Parts: sequence; C-alpha cells; structure tokens
Amino acid sequence: MARSRRSRRSAKSSRARWIGWGVAGLVVVPILMGGVATILAKRYLRSDAFREFLASKVSRVLQVDGEFAPFSWTDASFYSDYFMGRGENAVQKVEAQGIRTTIDFSSFKREAWDVEEITINRVVLALGSSQSNQMIPPPAPPSSRGFLARLIPQKVALKGIQIADFECQWRGEGGDAKASDLVVALTPMSGDDGWQLHVQNGELRLADYEPMHLERLHARLRPGEFFITDAGLEILNHASLTTAGDVNLERGQLTLRSRVDKLRGDRIWREDWKQRILGTLYADIKTEGRFGSETKLTHTGSVGLENGMLMALPVLEKLANHTKTERFRRLVLDKAEADFVLKEDRLWLENLLIQSDGLLRVEGSIQVDHAFSKAGSRPLIGVLEIGVVHDVLKWLPGAEKRVFTEGRSGFLWTTMRLGGTVEAPEEDLSPRLGKAAIEETIEAVPEAAIETSRTLLDTATGLLGPNAGSAIDDAGDQLIDQAEGVIQEGLRLVPMLDLGERPF
Repeated sequence: MARSRRSRRSAKSSRARWIGWGVAGLVVVPILMGGVATILAKRYLRSDAFREFLASKVSRVLQVDGEFAPFSWTDASFYSDYFMGRGENAVQKVEAQGIRTTIDFSSFKREAWDVEEITINRVVLALGSSQSNQMIPPPAPPSSRGFLARLIPQKVALKGIQIADFECQWRGEGGDAKASDLVVALTPMSGDDGWQLHVQNGELRLADYEPMHLERLHARLRPGEFFITDAGLEILNHASLTTAGDVNLERGQLTLRSRVDKLRGDRIWREDWKQRILGTLYADIKTEGRFGSETKLTHTGSVGLENGMLMALPVLEKLANHTKTERFRRLVLDKAEADFVLKEDRLWLENLLIQSDGLLRVEGSIQVDHAFSKAGSRPLIGVLEIGVVHDVLKWLPGAEKRVFTEGRSGFLWTTMRLGGTVEAPEEDLSPRLGKAAIEETIEAVPEAAIETSRTLLDTATGLLGPNAGSAIDDAGDQLIDQAEGVIQEGLRLVPMLDLGERPF
C-alpha cells in the first residue's frame, strides 16, 4: 500500500517536472530563438546580400540599375560612400555621396526593416526624355532559403531622407535646365508608394534665361510623376513666380499654373524700349503640353502692366505738339492688360485694353508670329478700336467729323488695322487722318473764296477808274493766296502723321 502511494507521488512529481520544463521552454525557447534570430539578422544586415537587397529597393523606386559602396557599421548605424545608378527612362543617372542611417535590428519581427532617417551629403540627379518605353527590370534581391528565409523581411520601412546638397540636371532638345544647392527633405506618404518633397533655397537655371532663386518647393513624388503643390521663386531682380501642377516624367507631359508679380518691364524689354515703357508686369499663366525631344508647350493666360507709362516716343511728342495736349509726352497708363495664347512661337493678344483716363482708350486683338525670335522680322496683324476725348480731336481738322465718328463711354471711336512687322509696323489710321485733314481743308476753301470775292466786288466798283485793271489782278491774287493759305494750314499735320512727301 505504501509502495503504491510512493509510486503515485513519484509519477505526480515526474509530471510536475515535465510541466515545469514545458513552461520554462515556452518562456526560454522564444527568448533563445529571438536571440538567435537577432544574431542572424545582425549578421545578414552586415552582409553583401543586404547591401544588394537595399540597392534593389532603391533601384526599383528610381527605375535605374544601381549599387551601394560597401557599408561601414558602428553598432546599428552604417555609412556608405556612395550609391550610383544608371537608367534609360526619366531618371538617367543618380549619384549620392556620404550616406548614413540607423537600422532597428529587432524590426524583422514586424516583417520590415525599420530604417531611421537617412542623411546624405550630396545627390546629383540627371533627368531626360525617355529613351525607351520599357521599364527597366530592377535587380532582384538576393533570395534566401530554409529557416532564414522566414526570418528576413523583404520590405523596408523608411522614415525619411535628408539631403544637404541636391543638384538636378535636365537635358533635352528644348534646352538644358539645372537646379543646384538645394536642401531637400523626403518623407514617405502614409499608405502610399509616394513621397512628400520639401525643398528650400537653391538656384535654378534654364536655357537662355537668367538664374532664378528657388525659395520653396512642396511636392508629391510617385514613380514617373511629380505633383507640385506649391513652388515659389525669385526671378529677374526681385520679381516673384509661384507655380503648381503636374509633371509626368514617363510621358514627358506637364500642366502647370503659374503667377508672376512685380516683374520690372526693363528686365524683359528690348534695349531700345527700356526707357520708353515703364511699369511692372503681372501675369497668370497656364502651361501644358509635351517636353523633351519634341517640346510642344502652349501657354495661355492674362497679363497686365501696373504703374505703366509711355514716354520719349517721337509719335507722342508730335501728338503733344499738334493737339496741344502735354499729357501725351508722359502718357500714364491707368489700365494695360490682355489675355494671351503663346503656341509654337506665335503670340495672340485678345481682349487687349489700354487706357489713360480722360485721354485715350485702346481695345482689340493682335497676332505676332515668331514672337520671341532673336533674328529676322516678326510679322504682326491686328485690329484695334481707338477711343479719344473730344478735346484732343478739336485740334485735328476733320478727325471728329470723318474718322472718330462713334461716341460711347466718354470717348470718340474709330477702328485701326495693324500690319507689317514689330520692327516696322504699319497702320491705316495716320493716312485716314491725313485724308480727313485734306478734305476738311478743301471744304473750307469756298468759304474763304466767298469772303475774298466780296473784296473783289467792292474793288470792282472802281472799274471806271484809271486803276481798274490792276485792281482786278490784285483781287484774283488775293483769292488764290487765300485758298493756298487755308490748304497749307490744314495740311500742317501731315508731317506728324508720317504721310511722306506731298505734291503741294
């Protein structure tokens, strides 16, 4: 009986020991396994396989074939001298120098390598038009087998990238562009394969344009696409340019909306106009189309001139002299604005409005071919409505009666047609004013002749006298002289109207 009790106690003790060992195993084995896994993870992270794996991830995002220089480890942090990649699509080259970051060794338990913010000393990125419609297959990450394959994550969780000196280059048949000395921060977007981009400072150079200072750039990046949410630049000596829009690097297409403010006209006028047109420009611009090897962009929007003034123009000096209106010498532009379309170097100005309050108003449209050509002529064609106040016309014989015949909005109006070139413009208003002056003068001749004839009749009462013949001759000469004097007085405007030589 006692032996039976001892046997039962021994069996219970044995089960207790096994249970104890089992409980201990449940606690200790995962710890041991975790320790082993951590050791294996550290060993893997320090291997060439992890470096190649990380290179494949970066290459896939940038669509390049790239590699890292060997990693130098200090505890959980590593340093690499460079990453270099080459591509055949939007990104053609990328070079990063001085790369540092830290990795959480235990992050493999969460099925992704947790990488702290990466800091990079310098990055040079070369972009261009796509040379191939095929996506570059990124290098495959090294494969693992067996037990280790279940421990090594195939994802990277990156918290951000900081670049102290970023340079981006663009080369295309439409011209080269370069952005340099930029400070860049990249943050992954939650639940997305894209990035938030924040850029400050730096210089932007476009072909044939003066350098621009980039103040800020906020954007979203996705493979092959670039969404600009807000960008601000200082251009041409303190003028401002803001822009937003979408740039598709794979298809070479863009849509941008921009605003220009405080652009001094003398920074963009031709040299011979810099002292003749004063004021600052503003514009709202929409740009869309293709860029790259076949750049075809269309710019539409509106443009205006603030604090505008025309001065030192010969035609204004002549107008001031002949209309006795001093305001023409320094013509203040209270309004100067237009809608525009610029496509393939052809410029259309629509809804053009120029006004000097209480003096002049111009409305209409103009087309200019080869608008920004630096060589050769720039043909133009246009139709303008010209409105002037009555006080100006009273000094121009026949103008109000024969040319400016429509009255509205406080002005007297006529239509003027433009032709020729920007360098040598032609218009039909001056000949019409000259013709009106001649016709008005000719109509005035009979009235002068009547007055002269009255003198003739008075003189004729002395026909019976000894000087009758000479009196008649003198009266005829007076009639002719009077008529010529009226005509010459009426035609005194001809030089101002640039009609050329006249036969009288």
